[in-house]
Amino acid sequence: MKKLYPIVTAALIAASPLLLNADASFDCDFETDETVAIEKSSSSDEVSQDEAIVDENVGQNVPQEETASKAPSKSTSTSQVKAFTGKITKNKVRMRVQPTVDSPIVKELNAGDMVIVLGETDEFYAVEPQRDTKGYVFRTFVLDGVAQGTNINVRLEPSTDAPAIAQLSSGDVVNGTISQKNPKWLEIEAPKSVRFFVAKDYVENIGDASIMARTVKRQAEVNTLFEKATLESQTEMAKDFPDIKLDQVVADLNRVIREYPDYPTLVAKAKELLSVLQNDYLHKKVAYLESKANRTTQMLPQQDKLSDLQVQMQKAPSPLPKLSESNAMKGQSQGLTNAPSTTMSDKMAVWVPSENIFFNAWSQDESGQARASATQDSYYQHLKLTAVTIKGIIEPYTRIVKNKPGDYVIVNKTTQLPIAFLYSTRVNLQDYVGKEVTVIGSERPNNNFAYPAYFVLEIQ
Repeated sequence: MKKLYPIVTAALIAASPLLLNADASFDCDFETDETVAIEKSSSSDEVSQDEAIVDENVGQNVPQEETASKAPSKSTSTSQVKAFTGKITKNKVRMRVQPTVDSPIVKELNAGDMVIVLGETDEFYAVEPQRDTKGYVFRTFVLDGVAQGTNINVRLEPSTDAPAIAQLSSGDVVNGTISQKNPKWLEIEAPKSVRFFVAKDYVENIGDASIMARTVKRQAEVNTLFEKATLESQTEMAKDFPDIKLDQVVADLNRVIREYPDYPTLVAKAKELLSVLQNDYLHKKVAYLESKANRTTQMLPQQDKLSDLQVQMQKAPSPLPKLSESNAMKGQSQGLTNAPSTTMSDKMAVWVPSENIFFNAWSQDESGQARASATQDSYYQHLKLTAVTIKGIIEPYTRIVKNKPGDYVIVNKTTQLPIAFLYSTRVNLQDYVGKEVTVIGSERPNNNFAYPAYFVLEIQ
């Protein structure tokens, strides 16, 4: 027995290159003549099994290509035709790798889907791969984006069990990314040379190949329009009610409904979004009006106090020193650096007595005596702590009415409706007439007018 060891060892050494080559090609995906013959033989066996399965499905509710008899006399060779756009007429029509009902299924198409037809056999059309079709190449055969080898299979899935849909040659450029399904493979766009097959019975010729290109462009346009309207609606509805502007959103959604009836799914979504926006807008409006009503209610005690003070001033001079116009002008020049005017207009001077009342009421201590530390500047700084911000366009209020709560109004830029009455002894509002501004104001009694009133502390 010991004499046999050298012989066996020598035989193993002689066979080792063959074993090494076999190991090296284990993950390879080259197709040699031998492997092609083996795959053809294997596919022949599989056909007989699939045929038995198809025969069992006869009479079931499936496309006819799945139950069609396979006459051996019919040819599967592909002949070219003038390219045209084909529309699928049924649901669940199968796109296959080869023009036979036994061939692997690439995907299922539904009624209305479109394909570009480039060739035909007796029972199938040869079509271009759809845009989302991917192929997979084993990474071993791609170096720096270039194919290394010959007859490198491009497969339908990242697996050596998946059907090959094309082949690459040495030097072919490969643009791909590592597959998330299997990191040993690269995912690439299906090569332009690839042809898949769809049964003729379920494809309608609707015109030349440009129809599909125009359809794809039109679909991209309506998708973009709807997505834009959706994003803008979310942005606008996140704003405060006075700042919401939905005109463009509504116009875009109505355009989807009016101009793209051939996309019923998006039309339905546009109608639904319009309904939701209308409902949400109404809720925000109600909440805003309720908030305004609550603020007015909270100001009633202050309005009553002001009325009492005005009655007292009419009956007798105020026991406290009034804020003179010169002091008001001084306070104005010391207060706001952004005020466009340092002189007090006649309209501003009219409101000095009213502001004097507010200042005197604020400056008294609990015993009714004036606090020595109370100054006009400290008073207006105190008002800023509870001031509100209003954005709009300033316009003069020219109607001659009794007890008007301001000489100006601020209106909504979009609706042109008044938001509030304004007056000031610190900012000359006349300089801002017709301009869109942001007002920092302290609420004042509105004397039962329809809109609130504010003393303007600052304009931004």
